[in-house]
Amino acid sequence: MVVAGNYEEIINQLREMGLSNCYHSFSGAGSNCRQDIIERNLDSIELDRFVVQNKTRIDFIKMDIEGAEPNALRGAEETIRRDRPALQICLYHSPEHLWEIPEYVKSLVPGYTFHIGHHGIIRTDTVLYATCKG
Repeated sequence: MVVAGNYEEIINQLREMGLSNCYHSFSGAGSNCRQDIIERNLDSIELDRFVVQNKTRIDFIKMDIEGAEPNALRGAEETIRRDRPALQICLYHSPEHLWEIPEYVKSLVPGYTFHIGHHGIIRTDTVLYATCKG
């Protein structure tokens, strides 16, 4: 599933896909969907392929995809190398993500600068923030 655009465009795209019960809370509670929606099968493609097919560039990538972040990053490898988008990637789904994800991003583009934010009192909500100048 790929959705792109501003908040209202994204909500409309989700509704067109039949995901009208999904919402995003800007209060920090995160995204929530009913369980029956989460279990639906959706087609997906690599971000690299989406970018080529749509002749676009990516400036920002945010991932909180329940441990699938390394796989998704591999599908965005060329986009990250070419566009050097700002990244906001969750690290808390697997302990090794804490070092493996930054190392992988650094292997793609050595110029990335990293910051880690922790937004809760338990182990969840640890996020890698990465930016690259130039």
